[in-house]
Amino acid sequence: CNTSKEGEKLVKELVKNSPITAKIASNASLITMTSDHLNFYRKNIPVFLLNTGRHVDYHKPTDTAEKIDTYGMSQIIMIAKELVDNLANRKNNVNIYLYRFLKDGEIYG
Repeated sequence: CNTSKEGEKLVKELVKNSPITAKIASNASLITMTSDHLNFYRKNIPVFLLNTGRHVDYHKPTDTAEKIDTYGMSQIIMIAKELVDNLANRKNNVNIYLYRFLKDGEIYG
C-alpha cells in the first residue's frame, strides 16, 4: 500500500526490473485496525504491504497450502530484499503520507 511517495517510486522501480507486475494501492486503505502494519504507521513509519493477491478463501479455513502462489512469493522475497537494502542504506528516511482514521477502522486520505 502507498504510505510514502518515495516508497511508491522505489517499489515501482524494483518491480520494473523484475518479471512480475504489481498493483500499488492509491492510499492506505489496506491498513485496517487489525493490521500488523497499523502500529508502525501510527508512529509515522511508512509501511509496505507486499503480497501475491487475495482469493476467495483468503484467511478462511478453506485456505489451503496448494493455494499459495510460491512463484509470486519468491519474486516478492527478491523485491523485499532489494527494498530493505535500499531503505537501510539511504541517507534520509522516506516521507510518510498521513491518513485519517474513520470509525469503521479503515484509513482514508
